[in-house]
Order: sequence, then structure tokens, then C-alpha cells
Amino acid sequence: INPQYDASNITVTDDRWTDVYIKDFTRLLDKFYRKTQFHKFFVTHKRMYDMAAARFTEQSAKMFNAKCFNEFFGNYGLQDYTVCINMLAYGNYSATVNLKDGSNKVFSIHGPSATCDDGTPSFNLSDGVVIHEYGHAFCNPCMKACWPQIADVAESSYKFVTSELQAQAYHTASSMMYETLVRAWECMYIKLNAGNDDDGTDLLCKLHRERLSFPLVEDVFNGLCEYQARRDLYPDLMSYMPRMAERINKLKPDSVINSFMERCPEMSVEGIADGDTAVAPGKK
Repeated sequence: INPQYDASNITVTDDRWTDVYIKDFTRLLDKFYRKTQFHKFFVTHKRMYDMAAARFTEQSAKMFNAKCFNEFFGNYGLQDYTVCINMLAYGNYSATVNLKDGSNKVFSIHGPSATCDDGTPSFNLSDGVVIHEYGHAFCNPCMKACWPQIADVAESSYKFVTSELQAQAYHTASSMMYETLVRAWECMYIKLNAGNDDDGTDLLCKLHRERLSFPLVEDVFNGLCEYQARRDLYPDLMSYMPRMAERINKLKPDSVINSFMERCPEMSVEGIADGDTAVAPGKK
């Protein structure tokens, strides 16, 4: 669609597409646009789109510090970043487009989380989805750079959580590691922006214990803390990734899983008879 897009390595960056498929898709999309008179439809509903964009911006701006990305990751420069509202889908994702001049365009796409009584969309941004999705533009190249060094440990870890990750559409060990670094970055973002009274632990526990999907996130977060403390040695995160690879390769996936399970609370069920008034206060 964009003539400046470099599709020469499309199968390398995303194996779901081929050069033939993307051209066919573009042709069909153009046909759909014309046959449905989509421009007329868009103009008719433009007021709702403008309101959705304004509502999303108002909520996301409260927690988004673009400067923090550049300062932490270093020497990247802020990307050409565009936020898109997907009115027809629930969920969030990101994409980086490589242009022929060597530059990149970064997108994050966000769907409404609910519909208000008046039919207008609302967005739940309490979990920092913009921070997460924009973080992929910085984290993915770093993780990709050290992937050959950590592939074996990542594949071993992925075996323990395959069903959980595939249920979230993460079908490879590499996608698990991209998401692991981004989630660790979310914790670091809180640590950097919330002051000394919050070190990111609460969010880390939420992400790590919510479901056993990203078993290495705690160790990667500790690596980011080491990187931040030694910026005199590491001017940017990319320069730290060989050290991150060393940390990851020291991990034993089965031990990581066992350690996680030991920290999980145990639950027991004990029946209480109907009408019983002598129930110990501590019984749950």
C-alpha cells in the first residue's frame, strides 16, 4: 500500500506473509474499499472516530513518557510513532514498517475494551498498553540481536509453557522472549517514573504470577536493573545484550519453573456446614 515500504525481506521479518500474498491482499483491499464505498461510510462515522481518538489520547497521555524510552534504551532516537484505533477488535498489538530509505515507522494498534451505554467506545489503559506496545519497537531488535546465543535456553523454557503461550497466540520461543523483555521493560518503566516508593515489584509479581507464561521475566528484569546501574559501561541497551545473554544462559529452565511453583500460594478447601455459627475467623 505504501510505495516506500521495503517488502524485500518480508518473509524474514514475518513468516506469515509472502511477497505474492501481500500484493494479492493489497489488490483485494482496494477492491473492498471501492465496492463497499468505504470512504462514504468513514465520513459518516467520523465524529465517533474523532471522539474515540480523543478519549484514547486523554487516557494514554497520563501514563506515557516518550522521553523515558529514549533515555533508557539510548541512541535509538524516538521512532516515527503512530497510534491507531481499531474500532472492530478487542486487544492491542504493534508493528514496525521498514522503509526503503532505511528509516522505520512504528505503529501500535488498540481496540476498545468496552462500549458505553451511549454506544461510544471506551478504553482500559490501566495496564499501560501503550508503554507495552511502543516498547516492542525498542525491545525486539535488542532481543533479536542476542537470539543465537540464548536460543537453546529459550527453547527449553518454552517447552514448559507451550500451551499457555499458544493460547495467547505466541507460537515460538522467540516470541516468548520478545514478550519477556517488553514485560520486564514495563516494570522498569514504573521504576523509573514512579519514584523511590515503587520499584516495579508489584507489577512484576502481577505479570509473573498472573499465569506461568513468561518464566524468565524476573531474571530479565534483574538484568535491566544491572544495565541501568552500569550505564557508564553500557551506553545503550543494545550494548548490554551480550551480558544479558550471559545471564540468561546461566539459567536452568526446570529450576526456574520449580522456584516459581514454590512461591505460588497453596489453596485448600474445607467445608462449612449450613447454619454453622462456630466458624473460626481465620477459616477461608
